[in-house]
Amino acid sequence: MNGTEQKLSGDLEQALQDVTSLGGRPIAIQDLTTATLRCCAGVPECLTGITAVFPPGQLTTVLGGDHSGSGALLGVLAGMYQAQSGTVSIGEQDPTTAKRAGVTAFVDSFDTPIANLTVERQLRYAADLACPRSVSPAERAVRVEATLVDCHLIDRRRMGIGDPYAPGITAEELRLLSIAQALLSEPAVLLVDQPTVGLGGPSAARVLAILRAVAQQRGITVVAAVGALPAAAHAAIHTVLVLHHGLVAYLGSPGAPLVSHFESALPTAPRFPSSGASENDWLLETLQDVAPSDINGAWVKSSAATAVAAQARRCTPHKTAALTQHTSTLQRLSRCCGWQRQPIANAPCATPTWAQLLTLLKHRSTTNFTDPFWLAIRIADKLFFSLFVMSFYWHRGSYTTPASFGNIFGLVWMLTVLPCFSAAMFFAPLVLGMPAVIRDKKAGWVRGEVWLTHALLEEWVLTAAMTPVYAAILWFPLRLYGSFVAFWITLMVHTCFGIMLAYTVAVASPSLEVAGAVFPLSITFLLWFGGAILFVHDMPPWWRWMHFLDPLHYSFGAHMINAWDRPALEGSVLKQFDVYGVNKWAYIGYEALFVIGGFLLTAVVLTVKTTTPRYRLNVSLHRG
Repeated sequence: MNGTEQKLSGDLEQALQDVTSLGGRPIAIQDLTTATLRCCAGVPECLTGITAVFPPGQLTTVLGGDHSGSGALLGVLAGMYQAQSGTVSIGEQDPTTAKRAGVTAFVDSFDTPIANLTVERQLRYAADLACPRSVSPAERAVRVEATLVDCHLIDRRRMGIGDPYAPGITAEELRLLSIAQALLSEPAVLLVDQPTVGLGGPSAARVLAILRAVAQQRGITVVAAVGALPAAAHAAIHTVLVLHHGLVAYLGSPGAPLVSHFESALPTAPRFPSSGASENDWLLETLQDVAPSDINGAWVKSSAATAVAAQARRCTPHKTAALTQHTSTLQRLSRCCGWQRQPIANAPCATPTWAQLLTLLKHRSTTNFTDPFWLAIRIADKLFFSLFVMSFYWHRGSYTTPASFGNIFGLVWMLTVLPCFSAAMFFAPLVLGMPAVIRDKKAGWVRGEVWLTHALLEEWVLTAAMTPVYAAILWFPLRLYGSFVAFWITLMVHTCFGIMLAYTVAVASPSLEVAGAVFPLSITFLLWFGGAILFVHDMPPWWRWMHFLDPLHYSFGAHMINAWDRPALEGSVLKQFDVYGVNKWAYIGYEALFVIGGFLLTAVVLTVKTTTPRYRLNVSLHRG
């Protein structure tokens, strides 16, 4: 055993002896093997025969390039992916049990805070959701303060988080905020995926230094997967696990010990330059031309690997079951196709449903309804078009001559089309906010249906408050015929349908590009069956049934009945549009049922949805 291997063995032995005093939980991995998993950004990764020990009170980084398996390893430790064989123990629990018990906390590689909250408000919001009801409000406040200090955010507590359109905290502080949120539940194991992505060398070094301090001060196990390791960060890291195409290449200290191991294991590889070179770049370039089996074979033959295997066996309780599990037919078919992505089990919610809703109202609604930008993107377009239509159709609704038919028909049709795009101005922010919703759902903070209920409650309360204004701007200057109340209620329900459609598309779409295409496409498709482009009785039989399933048909019909149910016309206009003798209130009720149905459908989709595109990763790169 050479000096490097003796140092590694001694460091691990000492760290494991300190487990009791630290109150932490070591992670022991033995012969871990997985199927091919689609982890970060869909890159296929797999693990083969991984054996390692991660002691508490230390920061361990998992280093590797593309296809290294670092994302798959963190996914298994976090209880997100299953393994084919081997054992993983976190203290005395398997990863899934540890996740459900709140022992582990996972920080994803993309940041998903709420842009219009301050740093402190975001943490208080997270604390109210992440902490069980047994934790008093005073204790939650103490946790928030301690986390602000530990993550070096105490001086930024009043700063708004912001987004690319409203500058706020920096990308480094944004990463620290995501880490701080995970620490609020006081986990024994913190798993961080790509904490340095998008950061410069000094910022990356500071983030890793803070993670090291958190591990030491709180006595927890911190494991971070990094794609690049800046030279300035070496002092912050206790242990480096190097993975190469799913195989262990090295486990030990960074810096000189790492270089010494690879130079001795790969005698034909280029030597590490004496000065002016990046250890990380040299390592990744060296591994590119080396067969994974060769570098893994050199590690397995070392005395350090033998010591690690022995310590992993000692840290693995006998009652810890192997990770091999029975697989469903669908999973077996996925494996036959060459890849597998297991559904991610959500952590149990720490707070009851009613408390989640109250927390959302307390932190989100009070902020949203006082945020000029949030209000503007929901009111400005509707107010503009109400004023424009008022000026364009001034006094045109009172005409009863045959020539006025086209004017009023055009007005009614536009009042049917425009509310469908009620969410157009905030549709992109809505889709971009979905990663935060999925993160909160997976972490057990908020149930999907609770978030949806709260979000739509906000939208519909604002709609109910503002549609009388829009209706009055249109009704009285235009001198429309019929019932003002019916006109207002029809406009309100139809606007709620447009918002509901936007939420359904945003939740169900796999990407912003797909959502941006599906949203206008779905509205355009429904327009054909509204009864204005082609009369219902003229539709071909194989398409005529569709108008019964078109909410636009009921909104258009209710407006037409309200505008043209005039005794002098004897129903001539309404007969042409196949709505003569129909109760306008029934049509309004039918569309309200579509709104309710859309809510239920969206709630089901959100409940089963477990993945979402990583929009925030790209957004955070543009921060200062």
